[in-house]
Amino acid sequence: MSNKAIKTYSIKELEKLSGIKAHTIRIWEKRYQLVIPKRTPTNIRYYTDKDLKKILNISSLLKQNYKISQLSLMSKSELNQALEQFKNGLEWNEKANHYIHELITISLDFDQYKFDQVSTQIIAEKNLECAFTDIFFPLLERIGNLWAREQITVSHEHFLSSNFRKILFSHTKPQTKSFEKKIILFLPQWEEHELSLLLTHALLSNLDVSPIYLGPKVPLENLLESIQQVKPSRLISSVTLSNYNEELDTYLQTLDTLSIPIDLLVSPGYYDQAESIAQKHNVTIHTSKSALLPKINFV
Repeated sequence: MSNKAIKTYSIKELEKLSGIKAHTIRIWEKRYQLVIPKRTPTNIRYYTDKDLKKILNISSLLKQNYKISQLSLMSKSELNQALEQFKNGLEWNEKANHYIHELITISLDFDQYKFDQVSTQIIAEKNLECAFTDIFFPLLERIGNLWAREQITVSHEHFLSSNFRKILFSHTKPQTKSFEKKIILFLPQWEEHELSLLLTHALLSNLDVSPIYLGPKVPLENLLESIQQVKPSRLISSVTLSNYNEELDTYLQTLDTLSIPIDLLVSPGYYDQAESIAQKHNVTIHTSKSALLPKINFV
């Protein structure tokens, strides 16, 4: 893949990342020359990182009663100044969208210094759980869509994922005593997307329970050995890959015989099957990353 392919975007990618409809972007081009798309030798329109960043900034400012006619006349420095001025007065849900836009531009530049600054600010402003459920996870979904379409490299997604893992490890409290209630957290042997499970582990580390994190790709026989040794009061897992339905069914059938409560966090790919899974197996299904921890009954 050429560098050019990596660093350019179609109008549909701009729409997906910014939330601004492609039709609206085209109107802005014609009426205000807000962004001027370049064209390939075969006359296909494309946009650059610079165009994307400008659209992201304008998308944030439009929510604060700015008019597009005003914004089209602003320089880059004036746009940045306006962004800083309005940010402190935003409600959290509005600010979350702005932070997503800001982190997209940071990740495109691999700017570690700015990432550390902004992510620390986000967590301090709210808390770890809200930072992930309202900003970091939605951000990964947007970046993942672009990576799947080969509009960015896998390095951008790895940059974010590795930084989020670092954050979660740093917010996981060391165990200073052993609690009676022990909880095993694991991913089945075909699963490796562990950020939501790491978040749950970090949050559990602040409660009066002993969370035992086995991590991704745990073979069933090894999980059973661990359960026999630890004798946990609860199991927590997560599934994202919906093309492993038969494997999941076999996995859960075996765990059903243990009579241990299981909380299973499922990705959107499993939402349609959630009710069926709950009926067939001894599990509590959670279909939202933010819904998992508050609904677990630790009594």
